Amino acid sequence: MSESKDNQKIKVIIVGAFVKRSNGSTGGVLFACTSLIESNISEKIEWIKIDSTAKIPIENIWMRGIKAIFRICKLLYYLITVRDVKYALIFTSEGFSFYEKGLMSLIAKLFRKKVILAPRSGLMGNSLENLWFRRFFKFVVDNVDNLVCQGSYWKNLFCDVNASDPKFLVIPNWIDCAKYSQFNLNKRIEENKFNVVFLGWTIKEKGLFELIDSIDIIKDSIPHILVFIGGDGADRTKAEKAVNEKKLSKYIQFSGWVGDQEKELLFQISDVFALPSYYEGFPNAVLEGMASGLPCIVTKVGAVEELIDKDTGILIEPRNAELIADALMYYFQYPEVRIAHGINAKNRIEKLFSIESAVDTFTRILQ
Repeated sequence: MSESKDNQKIKVIIVGAFVKRSNGSTGGVLFACTSLIESNISEKIEWIKIDSTAKIPIENIWMRGIKAIFRICKLLYYLITVRDVKYALIFTSEGFSFYEKGLMSLIAKLFRKKVILAPRSGLMGNSLENLWFRRFFKFVVDNVDNLVCQGSYWKNLFCDVNASDPKFLVIPNWIDCAKYSQFNLNKRIEENKFNVVFLGWTIKEKGLFELIDSIDIIKDSIPHILVFIGGDGADRTKAEKAVNEKKLSKYIQFSGWVGDQEKELLFQISDVFALPSYYEGFPNAVLEGMASGLPCIVTKVGAVEELIDKDTGILIEPRNAELIADALMYYFQYPEVRIAHGINAKNRIEKLFSIESAVDTFTRILQ
C-alpha cells in the first residue's frame, strides 16, 4: 500500500513566532513564519511548530528563562518522539533569544538534523560587540548547516565573525505583493495636502523624536502636512507630550497599533513613508510602504541600503531632524519625483522581494 500524501511530506521543526498579538502589533519574525506556513510550500512540508512569540512588554529574565526551558524541552520531545524529522528551521532575535535558539540549534545537531538558523534583528550588530556573545555566536554558526542573512550587509557582518563560509545564505525579507496590487499610484498629487506615514515601535530608536522635530522645522512651509504615527511603545507618552509642547497636534496624529485594513488605508491616503531609525535589520514596514507605491525616507542602517536606492526613496544619516525635514520638503516641492519614486518602489518590491521568491528559495533548501 502506498504512503498517504501527508506521510510523504518532509517533516520540519520550525521555531518562531505564530501568535498574533491582540493589540495588532506584528514583527518581522511573525510575518516570516506565518507567511511561510501559509504558503504553498506547505504542500510539501509538514511543519512541527514551537512558538516563541515574545510578550510585550518584555518579561523579566526569570520568566523568559522558564519559558525558554519549556521550549527546549518541547524541542527534545519532538526530536525523540517524531519519526523522520529532517530539518530544524529556527528563527531568532538577538541577545537572550539567540542564546536560547543557539542552544536549540546545537541540540538539534546532536540528533543529526539539518539546522537552518535565521537571525532577524537590527540589534544583532550591537550584541556581537560583546565578547562572550560573539564567541557563542561563532560556536553556534560553526555547527549549524545554514545561516540565513537578511541581506548582504548582515552576511558581511557575520562573515567578520566566522570568516567566509558557503553556509551563509542571503534571503531578504519578503512581502505578499498581491495585497497592494489595487493601489492607485497616480492619485496622490493633491494641492495643499501632504500626508506622511510612520509605522513601527514608538521608541526613540526608531527616530521618532527626530521626525517630530522635523515637522516643527517645516510646518510653516507645508502648513497642510499631516503625519500619521501608527504603533505603540515605551516612548509614546513622551512623544505625545513633545508634540503638545511644540504645538504640533494639528500636524501629528498618533493612531496606536493599526490592523491590516487601517494600515492599508493609511498607505492609500499618504504621500511618503518615513522610518528614520537608529538601527534596523531589514524592515518589513519599509517593504509594505514601497509595495503601496510610496517613496521612502529612511536611514542608512542595517540592510536598508539594499532595499532603497536613489530611484525609490531618500537615504539619510540617522539622528538628524534637519535631514528628515529636507527630504520631506523635496518630495513636497517635486510631486512628479515623488510619484515616480513610488512607482519604482512598487516595481522593485514585486521584482525582488515577493513572497513567491522567498518560498522558492526555502523550497530548494528544505528538500
